[in-house]
Order: sequence, then structure tokens, then C-alpha cells
Amino acid sequence: MKLRVICIGKTKWGYLSQGVKDYLARIKHYTSMEWIELQSAVILKPSQHDKGLRQEAERIRGHITVSALKVVLTEGGKEFSSPDFAKWLEQRMIEGRQEIDFILGGDQGLAQSILSEADLCLSLSRMTFTHQMTRLILLEQIYRAFTIIRGEPYHHG
Repeated sequence: MKLRVICIGKTKWGYLSQGVKDYLARIKHYTSMEWIELQSAVILKPSQHDKGLRQEAERIRGHITVSALKVVLTEGGKEFSSPDFAKWLEQRMIEGRQEIDFILGGDQGLAQSILSEADLCLSLSRMTFTHQMTRLILLEQIYRAFTIIRGEPYHHG
């Protein structure tokens, strides 16, 4: 299985960037992993908001694989416990899914068209996190899911 994380904007905070690198390396022991950071749109005025989100949506679409399962992170999406997320991921592997694209918006959110094209809208918590922190939290949960699937001790550590 190949996983891709497609996100808008660079990971700017050093400690989060280091955490992202760490978890990407950990995940690569279990599966193929690709990290894609796309340029965010320049939105100077509120009237340009929708246009900017449409530009970002087109950038995202340029990296989505047609056959991939599209998981969009969004407020109000489905919430999983870590063991349930692991079961969900394992089920996709059993089904023979070859690719999953996890899509994260920038600080302006995501275009409605991206949300409506999602196979799964996922929320990491009812709490709100910065889009920068969400990247690291998602990767940690993907790593945790693989350790649960493999019965490794990380989940309980």
C-alpha cells in the first residue's frame, strides 16, 4: 500500500517539521509514504477567499491519484479511536487498496469541491488544531495504526 499526504503550505515550525520527518521515517518501515507540500494561494482580501481555495483545489487535484482512496481532514469529519482507525486502515489493506491520499488544507481550509470528492472526511478530534499541528498528529496516528496492526508495543507505551 502507498500512502500520500497532500497538504497546502510548508511546515513552517521547526519542531513540527522535525516531528514530521521523524514519523515519515517511522512509517516507511511499514509502507510506502509520500509527503507533498503544495504552495498556498495568496489571499489578500476576503473577496479572494473562494478563488484562492479553488486554486489550491486544482493544485491538490494535480497530485491525487485517480484510483486512490481520498481521505480529507476536516472539522466535523468522522472521528475514530486509535484502535478503530487501525482497524479501518487494516480493512483497506485487506480489500486490496493500493493507495490512500490524505488531504489537508491550509489555514484557509479547503474548497467545497475537495470535500465533496472525499471518500472519507476525517476529524482527528473535536478540538481544533492548527493546520501545521494537524500534519504531525495525522502522521503519529498513521504510525500508531501500523503498530496496532502489527501488535507492537508502541500503542501501549
